Amino acid sequence: MEMIKKNFNTGNVHEILMKDEPEGKPARLSYYIEVMNLETVLKFGENEETVYHVLLDGTATYVKDAETPVKVKAGDEFYCEHDNIMEVTGNGKLFSVIMEKGIRGVVRKIPLKGVKEMKVGEAIGESSMAFVCLNGAFEIESEQDVQMCEQGQVVFLRLDRKEYKKIKVSSEEGAMIVMFQSVKMFDSDFSQVIGVRTLEQGYGYCKVGMDIKKEHMNPIGSVHGGAIFTMADEASGIAASTTGGICTTVDSRIEFLNAALDVKYLTAEAKAKKIGKKIREGQIEKVPYMLVVGDRDMENGTVSPRHRADGDLGAMDFADFAKILKEVVDTKAKK
Repeated sequence: MEMIKKNFNTGNVHEILMKDEPEGKPARLSYYIEVMNLETVLKFGENEETVYHVLLDGTATYVKDAETPVKVKAGDEFYCEHDNIMEVTGNGKLFSVIMEKGIRGVVRKIPLKGVKEMKVGEAIGESSMAFVCLNGAFEIESEQDVQMCEQGQVVFLRLDRKEYKKIKVSSEEGAMIVMFQSVKMFDSDFSQVIGVRTLEQGYGYCKVGMDIKKEHMNPIGSVHGGAIFTMADEASGIAASTTGGICTTVDSRIEFLNAALDVKYLTAEAKAKKIGKKIREGQIEKVPYMLVVGDRDMENGTVSPRHRADGDLGAMDFADFAKILKEVVDTKAKK
């Protein structure tokens, strides 16, 4: 793992070529800082690149695909996908991560006080991380190196494919960090083949859209369930990935409430739901029911069952939960 610290300077701060495999086609990842004044107009998206931004100081306004202007302040992050056109104006310092097609990234703001341990590295391809100090100061420690980062500085990490490391990020007095995380993906994307586009994303959130064409329809004239499921899977996968690391679907379930008839455009939104490690392991192992007993349950003499498919069933008396289990057992015995 390579660790480099740099000061904020205008222009190209750091640039690397990333690969998914040793002999794979490289893609360029650039970290760039631009000082804007009232006459500056920055344009992005004209080269099929995805660009993530964070405004370090000042104020700015961006317009994406000629839509309504959006105002941003220092510390705000925003992005431009490879098929968007964006213009940014303002007065301040803009930090941008420019990713050629084939690189996927996420950006997170981390309020830090104390010690945060992180596992870094990806199995898919080479990965890169940038820790930007917005205020305060923090320290990054790996097995080989330690770097102190203050306001106006950034620390870059680069890891080879299947190189996994543990790092510690700490701050005694407190710091606000913006973390960019990028990985070189394989040169294949089924969702893009059928036309799914990322519209919005943030920490634990993603919204995708798709123009409906003839090839998305089934013979009865409605949008094919597989196309809808692909949108849901893409949105949920990206939403989960924004919380850290690349995610893949282990188990999935969908209910179609209505047929998508006579539609020209569909969107799908997903929000990542935080669950505990034991619950997550139980869902992966397909445990039908799990009992959660929290402080409130202890006080009230209740339990909070969780069904693998239906989720949290709410607080109830243990006797009521026992009746549910008995009904399930009796139903299976009759079959």
